[in-house]
Amino acid sequence: MTTDLEFLDNFGFDVESLEDVVRFDPIWEVWEQFGSFQDIKRSPRPGEHGVFEISDSDKNHSLSFLLPFDETGALSGPGRIALESREEEIESQELDMAVSREIWVEIEDDIRDALPQLGWESRPGNDGFCLADHRYWVQKYATVTASPESSA
Repeated sequence: MTTDLEFLDNFGFDVESLEDVVRFDPIWEVWEQFGSFQDIKRSPRPGEHGVFEISDSDKNHSLSFLLPFDETGALSGPGRIALESREEEIESQELDMAVSREIWVEIEDDIRDALPQLGWESRPGNDGFCLADHRYWVQKYATVTASPESSA
């Protein structure tokens, strides 16, 4: 099992350095410099419909940038950068709304195009990797599998 520091050393970024890149570089350059995963997907967090995500992870940790949006694709809160384990948020930083809006403007069309196809993860960490917002995905999956509609 890797430690937090080993994980960060392997990827060459930490919360602060990822925040600097997200804050000052076009978002598609952030993807090229940092992420091993980029997607527009549903959000397991209450109050968020979906997120634009750039992340990197191993089996135990995830370092991610997430930008939340609502059912219409509009920005619904500040972007956030977080180092997480499967069970907890280790370190995080919220961007200010001005920077979050600038990033949202860059990807607004992509978000709106993706809205009709947004679906839920079939199972959290099904590929063995820690997800961004992993603990929320586990909670969402437990709720979905426990609901009467899921057995229909």
